[in-house]
Amino acid sequence: MKITLLLGTMSSLFSALAVGFFGAKLKLIDQDFNRKLSKLLLALIHPCMILSSVLDKERLLSNGQMLWLIGLAVGCYIVLIPLSALLVRLLRIPKADWGTYRFMLVFSNVGFMGYPVAEALFGPDSAFHVTIFVLVFQFVSYSVGVNLISDGASPFRFDVRILLRPLVITALLALVIYITGYRIPAALSGMISYVGRVSTPLSMMIIGCSLAAIPLGQVVGNWRVYVLAGIKMIAIPLAACLLMRPFLREPMLLEITTVMLSMPVGTTATTMALAYGGNEKLASSGVFVTTILSLLTIPAILWLLFLQ
Repeated sequence: MKITLLLGTMSSLFSALAVGFFGAKLKLIDQDFNRKLSKLLLALIHPCMILSSVLDKERLLSNGQMLWLIGLAVGCYIVLIPLSALLVRLLRIPKADWGTYRFMLVFSNVGFMGYPVAEALFGPDSAFHVTIFVLVFQFVSYSVGVNLISDGASPFRFDVRILLRPLVITALLALVIYITGYRIPAALSGMISYVGRVSTPLSMMIIGCSLAAIPLGQVVGNWRVYVLAGIKMIAIPLAACLLMRPFLREPMLLEITTVMLSMPVGTTATTMALAYGGNEKLASSGVFVTTILSLLTIPAILWLLFLQ
């Protein structure tokens, strides 16, 4: 992909983000509507996009490659979790904020932003690749992630209710369909794909509306958030790609993994901080800063690693 095309796709994504941001600022939409829209996206539209990625599509991954991708997604968390413990000490972060910083470093916006970015860069078939990361994210964030953001106050445990989440159910179903090669009637597949295509602009508009609710004054003053952004979205994906490249023969697996590691802080950081005693304002600042900076960092990372 040429760098000009890459910048064009990122600009298109952020134009949808701007619609949500300014729509909220102009009071055309409010945060209550945005929350309901988010629920619709997670419950129906994202699941349709996940299913459409495996229905009547070319099989891009063998079962072995799919297992490789699952291993890569799990491996990212195995490395990032202890790395986050080192980061909070190196940056001399106040101990009260350790959990929030660790959560922000480990958990990225692979759902709301990962899907539209991957689709823009690699095409609609890449949604299945992102689904692997979303599935692992769901399991890890609502078990280890709860323990992290509460800084150990909430014990690590696996909540079986995670299995009832629409995204998890759909992701597991997509895995079964992909492995078995099952096909559904073309008319039904077309309907699912049509609804799923709404996901890309809607995801970005929801993010934009969420960012509009964050007071700018609480964002600009914390230098550690900018350091976090540099480590999270530049240093880590660069290092990971260079380390994986000699061992990973499939370019698509390498590129998708690198892009997922380049994503900004997940919007769940704010809701998790609220629910489990983290620093909500700090989490909101991290989401805002990293999301805006990703307009530049994602093209820069891909250009450095893949487009030269």
